[in-house]
Amino acid sequence: MRLELGENLDRRLVEPLRVAGHDVDLVTGEGLGGADDPQVLSAATAAGRTLVTLDLDFSNTLRYPPDATLGVIVLRPHRATLPQVRRLLESALPELAHRALAGRLFIIEPSRIRVYPAES
Repeated sequence: MRLELGENLDRRLVEPLRVAGHDVDLVTGEGLGGADDPQVLSAATAAGRTLVTLDLDFSNTLRYPPDATLGVIVLRPHRATLPQVRRLLESALPELAHRALAGRLFIIEPSRIRVYPAES
């Protein structure tokens, strides 16, 4: 998967994701640290990447319609510690690898994955 990690995710996630075979970039690595949300999402889409973030603003489908993206993954760990975020990502990405990400919002929680719009 081609992933763009939001600035609220620890850069130490990059290497394990790359080792797992993902093409990973960082919002901050592209000079977008502190950029507004629409600019971040637009840059991820233009780069051909799915945005991965802890930012709940991206779960607002009225403000950020998923159909205009290559996918958005919002992580909802119990606590946003590096180990919990890493476990959540490592458990969800193999399942997401078999799904079409473009045009969808995925909200990843420890016990479930919610998808908008719903898959048919």
